[in-house]
Amino acid sequence: AVAAAGEFAAVGLLQSLLTLQLVDGLTRGNAYGRGHASQECRALGLGNLISGLCGGMGGCGLLGQSLVNISAGGTGRASAVAYVLFVALGLTCFGSLMGAIPVGALVGLMLAVARHTFSWSSVRLLYGRRVGLADAVTILGVSLLTVRRGLAVAVVVGVVATALRFCWDSCNDLYSAHEVG
Repeated sequence: AVAAAGEFAAVGLLQSLLTLQLVDGLTRGNAYGRGHASQECRALGLGNLISGLCGGMGGCGLLGQSLVNISAGGTGRASAVAYVLFVALGLTCFGSLMGAIPVGALVGLMLAVARHTFSWSSVRLLYGRRVGLADAVTILGVSLLTVRRGLAVAVVVGVVATALRFCWDSCNDLYSAHEVG
């Protein structure tokens, strides 16, 4: 149970930090500035701890919800608070009605969000052979590992593979100049 909790925490933290990085890039130049990763991590941990002590489930920053919020024009803190209040109102006042939504409709919604948030340019890069073989193998390997073993394992393997490739490329670029004199 502890290993599974650690994996869930790592995946949630990673997803939240990647979402923070993407949102910072999309909202560059707004009045609120950039997000703070350490503050995000502490708030996520505290919120999940309190949620668990109250019998709830943990959560993390959601890429789909964040992108929908930004595409609707919400770039400030008030838009996130409005989203939370809307969800809380929906669950408390219309919980039974929301429970009647067919699972198929929710799956369709999830697939629509996934289609909207997926970086289709990465497929064109692979198909057009605009990335190197090592990068293509890393992308495909991490994608396969995500499906087969889970996101946490895939991210660790991807980071290690990329670091090893960087070391290899750096070693091959070394040169020495020696003057005899």
